[in-house]
Amino acid sequence: MIQKITVLFGLAILSFNFSCTTRPYGYQSYDSEDLVESFLQTDHLSLSSQEVLKKVELEEEEDIDQSLFFADHQDKELVEKWIKYYTESSRSQFDRFLTNGLYYKSMIQSLLKAQGIPTYFYYMAMIESGFKNKAVSHKNAVGIWQFMAPTARSYGLRVDRYVDERQDPIRATIAAAHYLKDLHNVFHSWFLAMAAYNAGQSRIMNAIMKHGSRDYWELVKMKAIPRETRDYIPKFIAAFMVGAHPDKYGFSMPNVKSMPELVSINVPSPVRLDDISKSTGIPSEELKSFNPHLLLGITPAYTKTYRVWFQETDQFSKNAYERSVASLRPIVFNDEAPDYYKIRRGDSLYSISRKFKIPLITIKKINGLKSNRIIAGKKILVRLKTSYDIKKYRVKRGDNLTKLAKRYRTSVSKIKRQNRLKNSRIYVGQILKI
Repeated sequence: MIQKITVLFGLAILSFNFSCTTRPYGYQSYDSEDLVESFLQTDHLSLSSQEVLKKVELEEEEDIDQSLFFADHQDKELVEKWIKYYTESSRSQFDRFLTNGLYYKSMIQSLLKAQGIPTYFYYMAMIESGFKNKAVSHKNAVGIWQFMAPTARSYGLRVDRYVDERQDPIRATIAAAHYLKDLHNVFHSWFLAMAAYNAGQSRIMNAIMKHGSRDYWELVKMKAIPRETRDYIPKFIAAFMVGAHPDKYGFSMPNVKSMPELVSINVPSPVRLDDISKSTGIPSEELKSFNPHLLLGITPAYTKTYRVWFQETDQFSKNAYERSVASLRPIVFNDEAPDYYKIRRGDSLYSISRKFKIPLITIKKINGLKSNRIIAGKKILVRLKTSYDIKKYRVKRGDNLTKLAKRYRTSVSKIKRQNRLKNSRIYVGQILKI
C-alpha cells in the first residue's frame, strides 16, 4: 500500500482526511443572489488598512516558518521542477506575477482570512491568473480567480452585458473563498478542494470513486486526474515557496502601493459612472478603475440599486458619498423594447437610441460598433438580457436527478449539462447547480 503522504504546509491545515462517509458535510445553504451582497453590507469591511496587512503578514510568516520542509514523497521532484521553472526559464513572467500581486495582496489575504481560508491561498490566484484582473482563458474563465460564468453566477456574481463581477477583484475573492470552503466541506482536504476548483467537482469525485483513494498524490501517481490538475498543486506549492521568500531566489520586490481602502455605496440604478463622478467630484477614471466590472460604465438596469466602490478618504467619508448619490436620477430604459431591432432604410444610431430610450454610446458598446455607420436590413441589439439565477443544492440521501428536476421544474439533461455530468449518478454531499 502506498504510504500516506503529508506536506507540512502552514499550521497543518493542508493535512488529509481519508475517512469515507456518506454523512452530509458542513455545507451551508444560502441564496446565491445574497451571497456576495450580504458580505459587502458589513460595516467592518476594511480591505487594505496597514494594521490588517501587518497582522496578516505576521500570521503568514508563522505559517511559512512551519512549511519550508516537505516530507519525502514521490512528487517532490515535480514541485522542484516548478520552482526551477519559476526561477529560471519563466523568471521574468514570475517576477511580473509577484509585482502584480503586491497591489492586491492585502485585500485578498484579509478577505480570505475573514472567511476562514488560509491566507497563503493568495498564491492560488497567482497561478490562476498572474493577478491579471482582465485575464481570459481559452475556456473563457475570467478574472483573478478565473471563474467560469455558471460557477460565478452560482456564487452570487453577476455576469451579463452590463456587468462581469468576475472582474471585480473584491467580489470575486469573496466568491472564491466561499467556493473553496464548500469544496473543502465536500472533500475534507485542501488539496482535493483545489483540484476540484481546477478540474471540476464531478471529475475529482469520479476519480476518487473509480480508484478508491482520497489521496491527491496517489491520484496523481495513477494519472486518475487531468494533466493540468496533476501539475496544479505542485505549481501552487512552488509559487508559495518562491513567493514567501523571494529574496532567497534572487527576486527584489518593488515598492508598490496596495489597493486603497474602498467602501461600497448603494447607488440608484441604472446610473452612469460619469454622473456619479459629477455628483461626488471624484474623477470618472478613478471610479472606473475601482469598478472595472461595470462594462458599459453604467450600473445594471435590472436592479433598483447597486453597490459601487469608492475610496474613503479623510476628506470624503462613506456618509458623504451616500448623501451625494442619493439624489441621482436613474436612466430610463424601455422595458418593452425587443432584444433586437431590424434596421430600416433611413434609420441612424441616433434615431434608434431615441426610439428605444437607450444612450447612443450604450448601443455602440453592446453591439461592438466603432463608428455610427449602420446597414439597413441588419439586426442591432437594443435591450440587454439580465443574468439568470442559479441555485446551489447539496445532494441528500435518496435524491436522484429525476426527483430534483421535477422539484425545481427543470430537466435531467439540463442539470447534467450545467454540472458536466457524464451520467445520472450523484453522491451524497455533492454540490449541484440547478
